Amino acid sequence: MGKSEEHKMMEGINKLSSDIHEGFKKVNDNFKHFVIRLEKIEENMKTIRAEDKLLKERVQALEDGKKVMEKNMKKIEDRQNARDKVISGVEEEVKERVDKLEDRQNTRDKLISSVEEEVKELKNEIRILKEARNSKIIKTEESAGINRLVPTLYTTNQDNQVLKEIEDRNARRRNVIITGIEEKTEEDVMETVTGLLEKIGSKTTMGFITYRIGKVNVDKTRPIIVKFENEIDKEHVLCKKWKLKNMTGCEKIFVREDMTWKQRETLTDLIREARERTAERENERWTVRGRRTQPYLMKIQQQQQRKHQQ
Repeated sequence: MGKSEEHKMMEGINKLSSDIHEGFKKVNDNFKHFVIRLEKIEENMKTIRAEDKLLKERVQALEDGKKVMEKNMKKIEDRQNARDKVISGVEEEVKERVDKLEDRQNTRDKLISSVEEEVKELKNEIRILKEARNSKIIKTEESAGINRLVPTLYTTNQDNQVLKEIEDRNARRRNVIITGIEEKTEEDVMETVTGLLEKIGSKTTMGFITYRIGKVNVDKTRPIIVKFENEIDKEHVLCKKWKLKNMTGCEKIFVREDMTWKQRETLTDLIREARERTAERENERWTVRGRRTQPYLMKIQQQQQRKHQQ
């Protein structure tokens, strides 16, 4: 091989070596750029992770805030519901008190009306008594030459009967009679009557005494008398007694006023007279109205009569 060929070969090798060196240099440069880019990517990833963490913290804070808000809203709703219940309770209590006041006012009005009627009736009886006393034939008796007017024994007895009737009515005016309550061997009448009054919603303002009247009879239930300390309580019970007919087990229990023998006789006579008038008059129907202690006859109109028959 000549020198020229060796020289060419060496030049080729040098060129190849230079090319390889340049290639390695480029690869090294590219690698450095890659490392730099990789470092930037890692820095970006760190930034992204930090932002993601911050975002998650904010989301968690928002969720915690939402929970707190929901709890506060629940508390507000509970308070509002509590207020509504209080308001509703107050409204019901006010309504109940107003109803009680109205019941008491109605009871007082009825009591006043009853007392006025009784006073009127007593005045009428006193007037009749005076007229009877003045109209009776009196005996003339001479004693030592002096004429003396002596009332007859009949007039005196009539006075005593009227006064006794007045006293009897006054003694009974705060009483009621209860019938239809089963009589038991060992019973607490006070507890029984108190329970009955509570059932019909009658609350007494003062006390009362109660017991069964009449002799013990195994074949008959004795009635119960209730003696109130004031007439308002009695009137309140009479206003509420209608509830018994709608209560299970109380349909046969009746509450009535305590009447004298004369009052019962008058009521019986009026009932008999109403039946007689109805039987005698073809197109009329008569009935007894008013309180049992102050009854009166009343003719029912044709429209009311047809409604009653239906």
